[in-house]
Amino acid sequence: MGNMATGLFVIFSLIAGVVGVATSVTGLTSVLQWDGPNLRAAAASSLLTWALTMLATGLACKEIYIGWTDANLRTLEVMSVIASATQLFCTGAIHASAQHFAPTTLPAGTV
Repeated sequence: MGNMATGLFVIFSLIAGVVGVATSVTGLTSVLQWDGPNLRAAAASSLLTWALTMLATGLACKEIYIGWTDANLRTLEVMSVIASATQLFCTGAIHASAQHFAPTTLPAGTV
């Protein structure tokens, strides 16, 4: 049992999990090929996954603030908060490595 935010929290957690699996596949492809376009695709999908996870984490924080949740739901809330912190670190690492492939100067005569 939970409160009124439980349904949305579970839905957004599931959506963030499915998008996270797709991001992992994109990241593995990026590691195997290690070129600029694949790394940028991995960076964009990791940013989307982190945004969805933060949405689920916001609902988890709302549930924690309201209270009256059982142990299973409390565990899911805590896992969501931990996942958002680790995804922030991974997203930052991917974006930092994607900057190495970005062109710093344009060749002469290009627009």
